[in-house]
Amino acid sequence: MPNAHCGFAPCIGTSISGVSFRAALVQKGKTGTRGRPGRAADEPELDPALAAETENMVRIQQLCFIASISAEGVAHAKAEGRLEEDWAQWDLDRYKCLRADCIELADTLRDTFYRAVAINFLIEVCMKAGDLDDARALFKYQEEKHFQEQIATKYPELIRPRISEIMRDR
Repeated sequence: MPNAHCGFAPCIGTSISGVSFRAALVQKGKTGTRGRPGRAADEPELDPALAAETENMVRIQQLCFIASISAEGVAHAKAEGRLEEDWAQWDLDRYKCLRADCIELADTLRDTFYRAVAINFLIEVCMKAGDLDDARALFKYQEEKHFQEQIATKYPELIRPRISEIMRDR
């Protein structure tokens, strides 16, 4: 089943034929007693809302990983002045589309920790593409102190003001 937003890739969690991997495991009899691989009969059932959030987090992580591949191509094309070439435009479109899908999924997250993790994934993708302004915008919404410190250490340019901003204030 193609990605509803951009049509680039199969949705995460489905095979090319559109059958979910979980459904395939159930059909082959390789699941635990409650339809989940390796699940013991006495384990408590997860809250369905938390399970959905967790699945969305995994999808965001996977989509960000795929987007980062295109983002690296975009960064190289920008550096070489070749962003107008067909391959670079394809990578740019794919990166933007997958990033938009991640943002859409991240907006559904209610758990503050999951939202913070999703923001970190998105900042990483933006930095790989060289989208400093978008990464800065996301960084402003990072509420988890540990993640703020982690990102600030890795990308100090996100917390330094741009010279144009300094001069504009004068």
